[in-house]
Amino acid sequence: MKKVVLFLLILLHVLLFNYFFVNRYPPQEAAIQRAAWNENNFSGNVDDYLKLYFSSRSDETYYYQWATFILGKEFSFDDPSPAGLDKDHAKAGENEYGLTNYFHESPKLRRPYRDISFGYPPLMIVPILTSRFLSHNYLEFIRYLALFATLAYFGSLWIMYRIWKEQPQETKFSWNTILATSLLSLFFLGQIYVTHLDVYPSLLYALAVYYFIKERYIFSGVWIVLGTFAKAYSLILAPLFMITLLQNKKYRELVLTSIVSIVLIILLNWMLAWWTEGHYFDTLKLHWDRGIQAESLYSLVPYLAHLIFKSPINIYFSHGSYNIDAASVPFLLKMSKMTPIIVFSSLYFLFWRFIRIKKGDLNQKQILVSTSFFLICAFILTFKVFSPAFLIWLTPLVFIIDVSYKKYFMFFFIFMFFITQCIFPNASRSLLQAQPLGVILLCIRNFLLLGLFIWGTSQLYLKKKEYELNHG
Repeated sequence: MKKVVLFLLILLHVLLFNYFFVNRYPPQEAAIQRAAWNENNFSGNVDDYLKLYFSSRSDETYYYQWATFILGKEFSFDDPSPAGLDKDHAKAGENEYGLTNYFHESPKLRRPYRDISFGYPPLMIVPILTSRFLSHNYLEFIRYLALFATLAYFGSLWIMYRIWKEQPQETKFSWNTILATSLLSLFFLGQIYVTHLDVYPSLLYALAVYYFIKERYIFSGVWIVLGTFAKAYSLILAPLFMITLLQNKKYRELVLTSIVSIVLIILLNWMLAWWTEGHYFDTLKLHWDRGIQAESLYSLVPYLAHLIFKSPINIYFSHGSYNIDAASVPFLLKMSKMTPIIVFSSLYFLFWRFIRIKKGDLNQKQILVSTSFFLICAFILTFKVFSPAFLIWLTPLVFIIDVSYKKYFMFFFIFMFFITQCIFPNASRSLLQAQPLGVILLCIRNFLLLGLFIWGTSQLYLKKKEYELNHG
């Protein structure tokens, strides 16, 4: 009976992913593409789409430079208007919410996801260009992209399963519970899984954790470096792993892993700097110049001040996201730079104090997995941007952490995904107009994640104290 249940759950995963990447991918670009094609403004060749996708308002981004270098002259073009648009094709306009947005000169073809530059680090061009090599047709191209996202998703589940098998029985979720919960997370965020690229850094992060607990430290270091070039948050694993190696006096492994990682970083940076011709810092500049995003934890301060005290508030679109402007924003921007340092330092210190205990059957690997998960939570909570896609980073490690009241923890975790689906895209208009419904849903979602973070990290502290009392 258990095998039948497992088979059905896995089959449902496959069918649900098939639904999203065949019938729903990508919802916003597909509608834009159909409207543009109907007016003959956009060809079916994927290169026209990529030229527009990679370009910026006044110049090409490093993604465009890299694509041109790899794909050669066939990708470059003399006319700076691949879809019949002017070079400086973005202009300020009013969107359906009455908020400032950026549109192309052709109102039928809006730049997807950004107004300045591509928001992902350089390595994320790999699945895009791989899909382009496989097909020049736009519809086939996006299906290849979604197929690769599907494979990355199941790859991360497989890595999680390999870690799960080695956990003590008393700390495990049941495998049925894991698959059912994974299915629900896919149901609520499936559209985001296949329309964003965040499933790839999630896989690389899981690989780094897996190879570290298998004591293959050099491979772990390589995955951290690659993960950082896919999404910067993977870098937060490095101090955690260094603490573990130092505490266990594995100095040789630490030195070798550090050397290999540094060499790889130098090679990748040199290659990217050479290929991108002056656009190397595009992504960093994009995020550095961005304001307080309208779904972040910090945004609750001006939202609630507006609802309770009628404080003035302005929501605008810039740097690829809706951001919030209010009297408290300058202070919140300073907080967003200091808070991550404080929270990460506290977690690293707590982890260091925990693994200093050398007696008994202390499971360092289990504590490392749990701490790796809560570091991601800390990153999402303390970063000035909180995209719904960030929640993908929490899988698959959420299924293998060690917390008390596991079923309740998982229930609230999935409920957070459900609330996210209610906000995006269903209550987006309410939120962006700072109306009570949207703000209340955002408060529930953000405070749920904050509560789960406090729940889990307090368990780490309490277990350390309990172990110290029991073992002297």
